[in-house]
Amino acid sequence: MQIQELKINPTTVIYFMDLTSLDCIGRAREKKGLQQLLKHHFNKEIELIYDNNGKPFINNENVHISVSHSHHLLALIISHQNVAIDIELISEKVERVKTKFLNDQELIETEIADNKILTTYWCAKETLFKYLGLKGKSLKNDFIVSKFNFSTEEGRISGFIDVNKLKKEITLRYFMKDNFVVVHSV
Repeated sequence: MQIQELKINPTTVIYFMDLTSLDCIGRAREKKGLQQLLKHHFNKEIELIYDNNGKPFINNENVHISVSHSHHLLALIISHQNVAIDIELISEKVERVKTKFLNDQELIETEIADNKILTTYWCAKETLFKYLGLKGKSLKNDFIVSKFNFSTEEGRISGFIDVNKLKKEITLRYFMKDNFVVVHSV
């Protein structure tokens, strides 16, 4: 079991785990990996609970968490403030589904974008969705990603949540990890 730790600031940390070494598959593998990451951080067994909207939390710990996985890689962010994270393998799939998650303005802005940029938009939208923590919202219409100057290493994005009466700007950070894009709230 190899755990990688990335300290974002004094109260926020991201853990990564390659799930290929675990002896189970599918959801069981993700669950086992997540339990190992939580035990690594808290030095004890932790019961993870999900609220009615599917957002994970931990009773009796003054922290916020968010979880993401893509293929063999699992990511967990833990902080004392509301946080969210998304990770996605860079692939051609995002090109085929971009009209499902990008609004008209974002489609214009990404007209000549490659799969890394499109995957970054996807992860940014997913991160905003997880940050809000409400089911039934539209990635395409309720979460907006401002045009940004893409860097192949890392950068910042302004994201906006526009749901009913809630209008909120969220700063996101992205970076590449192997063939994956990682986006998290800051």
